[in-house]
Amino acid sequence: MVRVLRSGQIGSFPHLLQFTEDRLRERDPDNRMVLHSLPPTHPTPLPPTQLTSLKEELGRWEEDMKREEHQLGKITVIKPTLPPVRGTKTKQSPLEPLIAVNSQASIQQQQQQNINNKQEMDSFLLNAWKNFEEGELLQASIQFQKVLASDPCNSEASRGMVKLRELNDSKKSESKSVESKKTLIQELG
Repeated sequence: MVRVLRSGQIGSFPHLLQFTEDRLRERDPDNRMVLHSLPPTHPTPLPPTQLTSLKEELGRWEEDMKREEHQLGKITVIKPTLPPVRGTKTKQSPLEPLIAVNSQASIQQQQQQNINNKQEMDSFLLNAWKNFEEGELLQASIQFQKVLASDPCNSEASRGMVKLRELNDSKKSESKSVESKKTLIQELG
């Protein structure tokens, strides 16, 4: 109410404003609405005792701040190693790409890793299809999933997972029909 009366939106009512400020001051003397801020005073009109106490207090505060600043300078900050954020590049030395491009050994090593990965995926796929044919569906599923984890676009592994799901769904429907037949026989018998 004090804020609205001070703004003058509804008109000027000085007596009502004074009354509301007095009532607010009675109810809550520490309220920000009724505390009047005093402008900063110049040191010349202050008595000498108050002036010296202010200077001493300011000097103590300044020493405390310098001491805290000095102590903060001694603190060592430990930065935990966090994984890189998706979409950001890790920090590399400016010479690292040049060294990697220029070294023939690193190129051959990368090609050998690609060949080994391809051979490993092919062996996983062969084992998965072998397990699928033998009826070991869990092992086949695990091996198909390993291939898909390293190469999500591998069509043969995706096709294998689809066949496993279809086979699983057909087994579920067969077991439901067998159970329903058993319950029907029990009801009739």
